[in-house]
Parts: sequence; C-alpha cells; structure tokens
Amino acid sequence: MRRGIVQMIGLVAAGTLAGLLFNALSPMGLPLRGGKEVRLEQKGLRMVSLEEVRFYLDQGDTVLLDARSPEEYELGHIPGALNLPADNFEPVYPRVAPRLKNAALIIVYCSGGSCGTSEEVAEKLIERGFKDDSLAVFADGLPGWMRAKLPVRNGTQE
Repeated sequence: MRRGIVQMIGLVAAGTLAGLLFNALSPMGLPLRGGKEVRLEQKGLRMVSLEEVRFYLDQGDTVLLDARSPEEYELGHIPGALNLPADNFEPVYPRVAPRLKNAALIIVYCSGGSCGTSEEVAEKLIERGFKDDSLAVFADGLPGWMRAKLPVRNGTQE
C-alpha cells in the first residue's frame, strides 16, 4: 500500500515537471504568474502607478483618457481626462485625436481592477499608429484615484 502511494506521488511529480517544462519551451506557453500587469506586458503596454500618473500630469504634455462609457464619465472622472469609450471608440476618436497627436504620453484608465476597457483603448490607439512607448495604462483607474482622495469632476467632456 505504502509503495503504491509513493509511486503515485512520483508519477504526479513527474507529470507536473513535464508539464512545466513543456510550457516553458512552448512558444504558446502560458505565464506562470497572472494579473493585469502581466497581460499589459504581454501586449507591449506598461502600467503606471498613481504617483506616476500625478508626476506625468504635472509635466503638462500628458493626455489622460477615460475609457469608460459616457454615462460613467459624466458621473465622475479625473479632472482634465478626455472620454474615449472603448465601446464607442470609432465615432468619438476623431474628436479626441487632435489632442493626442502632440502628447508625450497618453495614459488610459477605466474602472480599475479587472476592467479591460483601458487596455482595449490602448490597443486601438496602437492600431492607429501610436507607439506603445507613448502609451500607458493606469490600472487602478478612477477607484484608485478616489481612494487617494484626489479631486473628481462631474459632467461632460471638457
């Protein structure tokens, strides 16, 4: 009985090691760690912290994009942010595009956490010719901004 358990443990360990080795060598291997930061890295995007967002905004040549819906934007957004909703990107983009052309950095945010609309907007901007080194995602989004008790503005596009 004891020998069978030892053999079973050895078999499970060998299978696990074989799977990890195959994953590491495969061009389609999955990351062993997860989360938003890893997804962004895999897409060539960088994630910025609240402190970095504040620093870049103080520089004056950064544009902040809110990727949430117009309704969410109107209820509250980071002051100075432009609304470029992921779900309505194509019709809104031409109105926002002139403000993006001369930006040293474009930071996109949404509702934080598992919200993927900021990534989606950043990817669409890359498709439009923006360089990935001029784009960043503020993964904590509006909730992170509000947790820091920073000002929030209500209303439509500024």
